Amino acid sequence: MNSLALITGGARSGKTELAESLAASFNKPVIYVATMTNPGKGVSSLAEDSELARRIEQLKKRRPATWQTLEVGRNMDKAIGKLPAAPLVCVIDCLSFYLSNILTHDRRDLEMLIKLLLQSMEERPDVDFIMVTSEVGSSIVPENALNRLYRDALGELNMKLATMAGAVWLCCVGLPLRLK
Repeated sequence: MNSLALITGGARSGKTELAESLAASFNKPVIYVATMTNPGKGVSSLAEDSELARRIEQLKKRRPATWQTLEVGRNMDKAIGKLPAAPLVCVIDCLSFYLSNILTHDRRDLEMLIKLLLQSMEERPDVDFIMVTSEVGSSIVPENALNRLYRDALGELNMKLATMAGAVWLCCVGLPLRLK
């Protein structure tokens, strides 16, 4: 998928800023798929997190008013399938939180939802995808099974997407490094 740019890195490394900059450079309509959903909407398990709500609002204010935002907790394939049939850019921010949404809801859905996500992206050659994800390969081995499952699943998915992507970026301390 040459129309996929994958951006990875640690927390607060500049991934989202790079994704937004790349999206703006296309000079096409942008649809921003946010996987960290607004607290209180019942999608996130963080419904009472006021600090998270402030972060989400700050991120929304930073984006151009012309960009459309979709909040997707799970079933991202359906959201991608409903994108307008026109050349556009779709920023998915971020795969890490999307995977967390799946695992905290029903682990049995994991493989199926990832397969549907990848299939839905492949079916949209008219869309330039920019996907943000967290790098988990440099972290410690988690002490519990759920966190190890998350790390392993995200690591495997990141590798699969990096292989498929036309461009791969690593962000570290605010500096982007193009890997592919």
